[in-house]
Parts: sequence; C-alpha cells; structure tokens
Amino acid sequence: MKFFKNPVTDIPDVFLPYGQPQPFSTCINCDRHLLDDHVEYVVEKAIRQYSSFNSKDVIFEYAICMDCALAIRNELSKESMQNIQQYLESTRMLSSRKQLIGDNNWNVQDWLSHCAISGEAIEEQQEYQIYGHCRGRQLIFSGMPYMVGGKAAEEMAGLLSEKTRDELGRFMDDHFGLPPELKKIIQDKPFVML
Repeated sequence: MKFFKNPVTDIPDVFLPYGQPQPFSTCINCDRHLLDDHVEYVVEKAIRQYSSFNSKDVIFEYAICMDCALAIRNELSKESMQNIQQYLESTRMLSSRKQLIGDNNWNVQDWLSHCAISGEAIEEQQEYQIYGHCRGRQLIFSGMPYMVGGKAAEEMAGLLSEKTRDELGRFMDDHFGLPPELKKIIQDKPFVML
C-alpha cells in the first residue's frame, strides 16, 4: 500500500489576515491558539474584485480550528449536506484537485487561479471565496487550497435548507457583529462553509 504525505509550505500572504504579516493566531469560534505545530485549521476569505480599479476588498476573513469547523458542519441539515455533496460530485472539483496533485504542482497560485467547481478564471470573478487548510504556520495541500467563484457559491447557497441558512447566518452574526447597513450586504452574499 502506498501512502501519500501531503506537501506543505509556509502560509502564503493570500491566507494571512488582511494587512498583517503573521498568520491568524486564534480560532474565531473557541479562541484556541492555532500556531502550535499540531493544530489544524481552515482559513476562509471572501474577496470582491474591482477590475476597473484593479483593486480588491476583503469582505470577511477568519480562521477556525478543525474541531469547531467539524462541529458546525455537523449542525447543518443532512438535506443540505447531501445536496452539496451531490453538487460537488457533479462538478470538476475532484478532478481539478487530482490533476494538480498528479502533476506534483504545489504552487498555491495555480491552486487558486480557477474556480475549483466551474473552472472559471479568478480574473473573471467579481466575488470569490478562498479556502486553505493549515497546521500551525504551514499550509497543507490536501483538497485545499481552492477558490470558489461567486456563481458557484450562489448555486451552492441555493441548495441549502432554511435550517442551514439560519445556522450559517447565526455564525456570521456571532462573529461578524456588523451594523445593520453592512450586515445586509453580508447577508445578501452566499456563504457556504465547505
């Protein structure tokens, strides 16, 4: 039996907190320290591009320890999880990850250059989300990192049950307590914790 050891690299700038030189250091949900070598966590960022100005804004960003991420995922409805699983199986996501691994391509920018679901280039996205799997101060090449474009995120959000949308909305409310005018902007955006 052949075992595959996931390659790692130092966490690239794209997965650092906006404007900060160091990685996320605490879990958004439980405040667990993330930078110990054995602690696994996920970084998610939602980004909006302004192509006419050649600029980007971070809509939201956070790091969540794997224990909390799995606990939250387990609270989501079975219907939503089945719908998302079927959707992902019908897309190019698995094949795109296998291709990069098969090519021994460990360039983070290549992993993020196209929507893992639709294949559309990152430059074509007005909004997108990126996900990275980290351990301590390193990024792990597992099924992540990947980018999900706005259209694919909207399609997935449409597959979520009302219970799941409520759970994810509560997560956003709890951790990104925003004034009503900004809260409306975030709520109108598809948010899917994969």
